[in-house]
Amino acid sequence: MDTMRLCKECAAPLAADAPEGLCPKCLLKVGLGSEGSNPDDQTKKEKSAAPSPDELAKCFPQLQILELLGQGGMGMVYKARQPQLERLVALKILSPQLSRDPAFPERFTREARALARLNHPNIVGIYDFGKAGDFYYLIMEYVDGLNLWQMERARKPLAPEQALAIVPKICDALQYAHEEGIVHRDIKPGNILIDRKGRVKIADFGLAKVAGRPPKDSNLTQSKMTLGTPQYMAPEQLADPQKVDHRADIYSLGVVFYEMLTGELPMGRFALPSQKVQVDVRLDEIVLRALEREPERRYQHASQVRSDVESLSGVMEKPPPHLRQALGCEYRSKKTLFGLPLVHVTWGVDLATGKPKVARGILAVGPKALGIVAFGGMAVGIFDFGVLGIGLFSSAALCIGLLSVGGMVIGLLGAFGGVAVGPIALGGVAIGYHALGLGAAWGAQAVSPSYSDPVAERFFEPGVGPWLNHYVIIAFCLLLPPLAGGLGPSLLRRGLASGPPGQPWFSWAVGLAAAIGVAAVAPLAVAAAVLLLAVAGPVHPRYAPMGNPGAVTVLKSFAMDDKPISADLTLAQNNAWTATCTTTQTFRLFEVPHPGVEHCVVTYRARLKTQSLVGRAYLEMWCRSPAWGEAFSRGLDNVVTGSNDWATYQTPFFLKAGEKPDLIRLNLVVEGSGKIFIKDIELLAAPLN
Repeated sequence: MDTMRLCKECAAPLAADAPEGLCPKCLLKVGLGSEGSNPDDQTKKEKSAAPSPDELAKCFPQLQILELLGQGGMGMVYKARQPQLERLVALKILSPQLSRDPAFPERFTREARALARLNHPNIVGIYDFGKAGDFYYLIMEYVDGLNLWQMERARKPLAPEQALAIVPKICDALQYAHEEGIVHRDIKPGNILIDRKGRVKIADFGLAKVAGRPPKDSNLTQSKMTLGTPQYMAPEQLADPQKVDHRADIYSLGVVFYEMLTGELPMGRFALPSQKVQVDVRLDEIVLRALEREPERRYQHASQVRSDVESLSGVMEKPPPHLRQALGCEYRSKKTLFGLPLVHVTWGVDLATGKPKVARGILAVGPKALGIVAFGGMAVGIFDFGVLGIGLFSSAALCIGLLSVGGMVIGLLGAFGGVAVGPIALGGVAIGYHALGLGAAWGAQAVSPSYSDPVAERFFEPGVGPWLNHYVIIAFCLLLPPLAGGLGPSLLRRGLASGPPGQPWFSWAVGLAAAIGVAAVAPLAVAAAVLLLAVAGPVHPRYAPMGNPGAVTVLKSFAMDDKPISADLTLAQNNAWTATCTTTQTFRLFEVPHPGVEHCVVTYRARLKTQSLVGRAYLEMWCRSPAWGEAFSRGLDNVVTGSNDWATYQTPFFLKAGEKPDLIRLNLVVEGSGKIFIKDIELLAAPLN
């Protein structure tokens, strides 16, 4: 009859090979008496048992005990200083519970001597060991930095290139230790340290045993204690801790590698790394081989893991410059802000995905760029420059943004380009509510060579008008963004392809690209200034009287007491004449006989206001002379339509020498239906320039 095994903690059914009589869930909770990878998972009781620096100072007069760094199942670690050598050290105090075992002193001495034999740049060195008072201790190299668990907690998962840089260093250390006959037995993120200079160190060989040299007394290794951390332990280590060789460390390395790439542990039926994150699919084979349950099918040496990893991570470093340029290149600054590198430059194809690389950073440069400031073929950012741009302030050949400058642009607030679309649009062809086009314009209030809305003219003058005469500035604003977005990344691409950062070509490329980037901001500054002037500029009459403005003569000014010729005009309460039109109508206002002018510009000026005018209204002036008869001037380039508040309108008439009119008639023409008001009617004269 078959017997079903149950978990001792939760009574859940157990598999036949379940270690320690616990299900996987309870196994992780209990930790099998091992120190966990999370230094914060220790109980308050353990933390309260840590002696204070003052207590330790009595036993270690040669040291200045500075602070407690952390503690776990194996003991406590303190930061200390050796005054005579003027260096910082780590003081590890072994747990008093371990010393209760009569065999512990011999085991401790054996393991400390094994650790002292290790002298490798990627292994935390041991300076001294022994017993002081009631404390067994190790004085070790102090590493000023973070452990891998803390790095993963800050950024989970790590960037693939970070993992590919760290793993070879771990392999170097393990290969060296294995060749010295030492197995670590507790490879986990908490025991992998990275200092402030990026150097990788493996710590805590306190659980190591001398491989191939079993102690004469089997009691030297505690039979009931599994040395290691269950989540990272090889199956054979969980099943029989006494029969473990160096391949158990390789399995643990596989777990750490998987966790760095994906941010998760490979528990149960786990997904391949390439299914969780964007990494080279060849990494799947490396990780899976390291995680083989049978040691014989696993990597047999840590150096083999390093070789396979370096075959991937070194792809972009080994080819010559011309081949590296063809395959692509990448530069990421070490300094970060808001979790993004200050500078991230990419070019070419991601070999892992077959897709173009994407640059992500405060300053991002590449075929696809996402950042605060982005340059590229497709750029997305607060400030973006390139061929296709999307952002708040966008400057590109094709772009969409709050404020857009370039070839064909759409601006949610303002647009300035060859073809511009937005609430405020300026360009060769402009479409918007307020639109000003050098070639054509469409909008509720538009200004173009073929049509001019007086409200639009008043909106764009005086801030915009003067700029439109500077064609060099316009060309600069429209052509520089595509050049900046294309030339800047191209220079950086060549710089990266010529060699690693620090080489002269690279420095020149970065400097020149930065200069182009600064210059590319100029179109946005110009466009912002133009739009600001358009919005905030004072509203004033569109035209001053033509001719010499310093010699303007008022020929006649009409007040409310003057009665218009047309009986259809009535006096309104706002000191204006008004009429309601149902069809096209010409209102005869006033006549000025014998004005006594010649060789000048006569200007008919008045202020108009409309309400729901369907069609248009404009001023009309007739001049009669015995020499030529009658001729007229109409303000067709200065019309009013719709509903508008008071504004000034005018129409000129040019008189040559000898052309002396004997009568001038002033009319108001309404082509359509609606209500119109007129006041402040003047007839002015100014000498010809």
